[in-house]
Amino acid sequence: MAHHNKLVTSRLLLRAVRLKLSSKSNMAWSKHLGRPLLVGVSCFAFLMPFVASLLMQRRARYIWVIQTLLAFMSDYVTSADPSFWHLADNAAAPANFLGFAWLAFARSDLSAPHYCALLSAPLFFYRRSLQAISQQNFSNYQINHTLWHLLCGVNATVALLSVASPDADYGRLRHSYF
Repeated sequence: MAHHNKLVTSRLLLRAVRLKLSSKSNMAWSKHLGRPLLVGVSCFAFLMPFVASLLMQRRARYIWVIQTLLAFMSDYVTSADPSFWHLADNAAAPANFLGFAWLAFARSDLSAPHYCALLSAPLFFYRRSLQAISQQNFSNYQINHTLWHLLCGVNATVALLSVASPDADYGRLRHSYF
């Protein structure tokens, strides 16, 4: 059973990498089901870290507006069609995820369990959305990809606000882009 799970995970990861380097839609099978409305609405969760960045006067605040646009165009507007938006979103999303992961790790006062939860929860739902795609299960995809967006937006906001802690001393890192 463990070997089977490793094979399934490996196949999903390979498929995800192949799809990420393409403008093809991984949801072409869902064209007759319409656009995933929940996923489209959840794209706006990326505006939460934008607002936090604005309040904190961070230089990289517009990254979140760009991520919102890319996610909305890729995951909602062109969800079942080939489009440049898929390639752009699939390049930007991991970069932003790693950016807030670095922020939370390097410059916040989050404890190790909080840090692990901050990263693992969104990845869990992202993996489940990939599984739903491979199983062509539209409703599970919508739920899991929506949770991926929501948790990334909330967690990036938490990471930004944890850096704003008045008790934290980050030295030179305080002046970086994130």
